[in-house]
Amino acid sequence: MGLIDRLLRVTQARLELFLASVEDPELVLPRLIEELRARCRDAALAESKAKTAFVAAQSRLDQSTGRVHRLKQGAELALKQADEVLAREAIAAQIREENLVDEHVRAVEVAERALRDARDARLQFEGEIDALHARKGEILRRVRDIRNQRQLMQIGDRTGSLLEQVSRIETQLDEQEALSEIRRSVDVPRSSSIDEKLRSLTHRALVEERLALIRERVNARGAGAQEGKRNDR
Repeated sequence: MGLIDRLLRVTQARLELFLASVEDPELVLPRLIEELRARCRDAALAESKAKTAFVAAQSRLDQSTGRVHRLKQGAELALKQADEVLAREAIAAQIREENLVDEHVRAVEVAERALRDARDARLQFEGEIDALHARKGEILRRVRDIRNQRQLMQIGDRTGSLLEQVSRIETQLDEQEALSEIRRSVDVPRSSSIDEKLRSLTHRALVEERLALIRERVNARGAGAQEGKRNDR
């Protein structure tokens, strides 16, 4: 589980449940607040890195989109000058660049999601810190009520970070789902040589199809221009 995922799991309710499971919540609470401050700084750093990644991904997308447009214009210009070889190369490059555009779009979406999660984590931790400061007495009273109403929660190993102990007060469902996702990703069958050949064949067919469409447009414009000249006479 990543840093941001762990941070987002530390909610007010979980903090109170954790405090209810320790022997001296009055002494633990200040330490918990200090760890929250440290995690808030981690979230701010993650947000900064995510913003940099998002800007870079968006820049790559813009560059690829611009190149697709230039290659499209270049193919048409080459065909106007009767250079079918160059036109065909430009179309092939355009198709490859369009595939890169799709990849860049997905990269932008991932970076944007990471930025949003990092920002949410930072804002959440800032809110948790403010709430803990403003409502220490109320929180400790509620913690005492929890301890009186239910058996102390078993949190296992009490060594290490307090927030790590908080995050462990969960079921193993998320870990199981993550393992299943990993298995699904690695079990994807590899493409065979016949698949590669079919993709290459499809690519060439797409190039020829686009070339025919451009040729048709160029010829139509040329015929229209000649018709206009005859009418002027």
